[in-house]
Amino acid sequence: YRNHHAEDTPGETAPAASQPLPPPRQLFTAFSAYTVLIVLAFGINLITPIRELLDPVSFNLNFPELTTSFGFTNAAGPGREISLLNHPGAILIYSSLIAYAIYSRAGLYKPGARQRIWSRVSKGAVSSSLGIVSMVGLAVVMSHSGMTNILAEGLSQSFGRAAYPLIAPVIGAIGAFITGSNNNSNVLFAVLQMRTAELLQLSVPLILAAQTAGGSLGSIMAPAKVIVGCSTVGLGEREGEVVGKVILYGMAPIILVSLLAWLLAR
Repeated sequence: YRNHHAEDTPGETAPAASQPLPPPRQLFTAFSAYTVLIVLAFGINLITPIRELLDPVSFNLNFPELTTSFGFTNAAGPGREISLLNHPGAILIYSSLIAYAIYSRAGLYKPGARQRIWSRVSKGAVSSSLGIVSMVGLAVVMSHSGMTNILAEGLSQSFGRAAYPLIAPVIGAIGAFITGSNNNSNVLFAVLQMRTAELLQLSVPLILAAQTAGGSLGSIMAPAKVIVGCSTVGLGEREGEVVGKVILYGMAPIILVSLLAWLLAR
């Protein structure tokens, strides 16, 4: 490389020699955190005995019936059950602790690394946590007050049978954008999409596929996820700029899915 560079740029000093590649052992150590995360994620979720061992430790709350002034009723019952030991957050904690132990044993940390790591994690978690709590709170308020149902019904009723497949992925994307999750989007809008498809005599599997495909694409634009990503890479004050760019690029595949759903429906 140095000889080639010197021939192309005569009279300039050739760059210093590149650093040698690390030995395989160091390379394996560097990737060990990702390896641990992959092994734990697949093992805990796919190996039945491990999953059953961790499942009993869970957290749940019962909620009373709630009726809004507009007559929208949420039936009494338990909320979403959270498994504390095999939750994705718990898997991340396990992976982080194991990775820290591996890096410490390999001598990759300088003195005081624990305090520096904790300080940066705490600082980054504050802004991202506030954003996530705000977005999830908004989603819960809209869901329990009937606002999301009214919004979705208004959008769906504005289109007839011929055009509804075009809007189905957009509804899924809106739900994921608001809640930050394709799963939550499906919880909010899947039943509505199914009933609308039945009413318009459209293929229910097709409309539900359009809903979840749109939700998957819409979730990448969700402010909650952008906040987490920005805090991870140190762009905690530029979330708005990133969201604008993500929406610009993210709308293209949503439009493509809408067109495909419309063509398949025809």
